[in-house]
Amino acid sequence: NQLRPFPEFFRCHRSYLVNLGTVRRVSGPAPNQLLELEDFPESIPVARGQAGPLLDRLQADPTGLFSPETRAEADGRRR
Repeated sequence: NQLRPFPEFFRCHRSYLVNLGTVRRVSGPAPNQLLELEDFPESIPVARGQAGPLLDRLQADPTGLFSPETRAEADGRRR
């Protein structure tokens, strides 16, 4: 609830809060998905329960932060 005023941030795992504008790729099969971020060398895990909400946020893109490639990849993962 505290993050509601900041739609660009998403808690993808209990240990990780990410700026969705830096997401370059969602990789790996569910439930072992990983986020690859811009200018960050390590992959970030996505909790099983957060995979669906993450893809929903990437597809909706209310802030206009995501590249067409990132949105297309999220669309492909939802099918």
